[in-house]
Amino acid sequence: WIDDASGPVAYLRILREPEGIRIGRVCTRVDARGGGAAAMLLGHILQRHPGERVVLDAQSYLVGFYARFGFSRSGPEFLEDGIAHVPMCRPLAASAAG
Repeated sequence: WIDDASGPVAYLRILREPEGIRIGRVCTRVDARGGGAAAMLLGHILQRHPGERVVLDAQSYLVGFYARFGFSRSGPEFLEDGIAHVPMCRPLAASAAG
């Protein structure tokens, strides 16, 4: 996580799965969105897990954000709690390239 004097700025969760890792619950405080905190966290996690397959379920409007990190769609859009999501994967080749 990242915090400042006002409290938590951004957070994400990592889950170990048999085929690699899953990133979940990427959250950024409303007043900090667009400031690069989530990108910094995501970049840090990808550097710490080189060569591993990484998956996540992106809110649909953030597909382009995750694509910048080598993620691509891995399935059809679905609704979770009424919010459109897209499963995405960063394959081993992209993970190794960093």
